[in-house]
Amino acid sequence: MTLDKEAARQALQDMEQTRGRARAFSGYRQAGPVLVAWGLAWMGGNLAFYYDAPLAGWIFGGLMAAATVVSIVAGGRGAKPSLTPAMRRKSMLGAAVIFAAIVGLLHILAPIDGTRVNAVISYLVGAIYTLAGVWAGARLAWLGVVVMGLVLAGWLGAREHYELIMGLGGGGALLAAGLWFWRQ
Repeated sequence: MTLDKEAARQALQDMEQTRGRARAFSGYRQAGPVLVAWGLAWMGGNLAFYYDAPLAGWIFGGLMAAATVVSIVAGGRGAKPSLTPAMRRKSMLGAAVIFAAIVGLLHILAPIDGTRVNAVISYLVGAIYTLAGVWAGARLAWLGVVVMGLVLAGWLGAREHYELIMGLGGGGALLAAGLWFWRQ
């Protein structure tokens, strides 16, 4: 049995599509625990501020530190041996640029209150997820769109309940997506 050129081309295209889906699902699975950690951090931190918990800033900071540790550990476990030192340096440089951009943006917007800082950072995180989803998979992009929508809805529609919306909605979206991705 022989394949004509069109059948061979279609078979190669199907294989590439399958390979792309496998990469996306692998990425989702790796992102799962990270999104769960950040979902819990957003939920706990925002609700601490909304309910005026004593030491809310420390609570949110501690939860963010814990989520950062989970991100680093999960990222290290998922690191592919094919990543070159140059690729790792570029990733670290990219993270540093994003951090510097956020710090610079917050200084430009100063004086600024904690809720506005939360909104700016949360909106940028949503944009980063959306952009990353262009390469990593549509589900991550949709998560970013949901986060950005929640930020805008909370900020523009119910600012006095912004932390509640971000705690339950934003944190809940990250947590639910993380659990869903983890199962992939």
